[in-house]
Amino acid sequence: MREFELYTRILNPTFVPANQTCMEEVKADHSVKLITRGISEYRLYRFDLDSSDADFLCFFNKNHSAGSGVQGLKDLRCFCDYVLLAQKSDKLYVFIIELKSGKTEGAVEQLRATELFMDYIKETAERIKEVNGFDQFDAKNIITKKVILKGNGRAYKPGSNPNKDQNIDWKANPLYLNNNPFPILKIISNC
Repeated sequence: MREFELYTRILNPTFVPANQTCMEEVKADHSVKLITRGISEYRLYRFDLDSSDADFLCFFNKNHSAGSGVQGLKDLRCFCDYVLLAQKSDKLYVFIIELKSGKTEGAVEQLRATELFMDYIKETAERIKEVNGFDQFDAKNIITKKVILKGNGRAYKPGSNPNKDQNIDWKANPLYLNNNPFPILKIISNC
């Protein structure tokens, strides 16, 4: 079993949105179209902390707000908006994506929390591989990329001219991009 198939079997399909071609942040009226041309397989996951339908961080205390007392744990349950799995050739690209319509404060912590979760998924896949004899799975074929999609309509990297594509540091992690569209193949070819 290859990386894409094993990851999609591990992750709960409850978190797969019906719309697999667009990422949306409804509260902020922010949407980003996916450009999937050239990608053999992909799957988008939406982990919504505001939804009461499914609690994917069920093992963490829900009283996660900062404040006084033992339960005041800032950012305990923070998480990114989306995880995109994209298969290209023999590589699985795991995009950890945070949509921001305004300031990017807090995005780095959300990216880090989600990265730790995806590290756990990778370790789980390694364990499942050993138990089930899935020789085709190879964790070395998995590349993780953190992305902040800013809803200002322009691609940029901090400190650069936001109007010029050549100023984007495609190898940056996290990568800062404009809100629309999300060029999966272009990002992969620059990883």
